[in-house]
Amino acid sequence: MNILVLLLVVGGSLAVGMASLDNEIALNAQELGVGEKTIDSEIDASLILVIERTGPDFNVNYKDVIVSCKFTNEGPNTILVGSTIYCKLLDQAGNVIAEGSVVVTDVDGLEVGEQIEIPINDVNFTNANNIENIDEILFVVQGPSP
Repeated sequence: MNILVLLLVVGGSLAVGMASLDNEIALNAQELGVGEKTIDSEIDASLILVIERTGPDFNVNYKDVIVSCKFTNEGPNTILVGSTIYCKLLDQAGNVIAEGSVVVTDVDGLEVGEQIEIPINDVNFTNANNIENIDEILFVVQGPSP
């Protein structure tokens, strides 16, 4: 299996109220090392978090949950058709507590500048995707099977 790995980590705590969320999140591309050689990332990306407010009272008793991640390929390479893109939400201990994935199905792949939405549909416990529980966000891009 041909694997292309891109690890994007959003550092810091996301445990803030909806009104104080900034529109801009700095991403750090983390290179993957093997032995003495570093494997450079073949793509750059940006992300937008889709946050939904839930609960019986939207002013006082509510939860802000991440329902999806919008992943934009910033280049320089196209992500090939059949590749899987994962969005993983991590707690302070570094454990994955919620995640989602999507397979690139466009015949041209995910070209530079194109965006794909990844629904967060696998949560380890109720409200695991609550922004108060999330400390980091990790993206992994796995190339298609040969």
